[in-house]
Order: sequence, then structure tokens, then C-alpha cells
Amino acid sequence: RLQAELGQLEAAEASYRQAVRIAPDQVPGYAGLIELALHYQRPMPDATVLAEKAANLAPSAQAYLRLSAVRDRQGDRPGAIAAAKRAVELEPRDMRVHAAYDQLLSDPR
Repeated sequence: RLQAELGQLEAAEASYRQAVRIAPDQVPGYAGLIELALHYQRPMPDATVLAEKAANLAPSAQAYLRLSAVRDRQGDRPGAIAAAKRAVELEPRDMRVHAAYDQLLSDPR
């Protein structure tokens, strides 16, 4: 994460990919790569696969909202809505999750 914060995005991506290779059943490497794709807008053609893997390994509203954001950014609107809906199902009392889902539904794209 420090590498990304310092702007060393290639090094950060390499480190996260190594983490995924070493521990493919652990979420942190996947989450780091997804963060690079979303927050730092780093091109990552496999971002959807990574986000799906992270959500499957540790299903949580946050994981499904990240998956929703990745799918939306890659033009998969129905997939983004489905992932956000799953986030609401996992955390039905979290208003932030509802807000993210509602925003997707109300966006006229």
C-alpha cells in the first residue's frame, strides 16, 4: 500500500500480484489490486476476475461494492447492479450500502 501512496504503482501492482501468487486463498492481494484499479485508475483488464475472487473468498458488503464499482467502470451495468444488490442483502441495515445501490439504480446511463 505504501508503494501506491508514494506513486510507485507498477511496484505496488507487482507486490500485490506476488501476494496473490503466494497466497491465492487470502483477500489482501486481491483487495490491493482492486484498489489500484479503482482508486488510482490503473488499467487492469483482470480487475473483474480479481474482484469476483475476493468477494467469493470473503463475502462482505464492502467486497461486493468493490465488485460493483469494477463492473460499472468496465461497462457491465447489469453486473454492477447485481453486485450492489448482493451488498445490500449482506448488510441490509447499512445506509451507505443502500446509498451506493440506489445511486446505481438512479444513474440514467
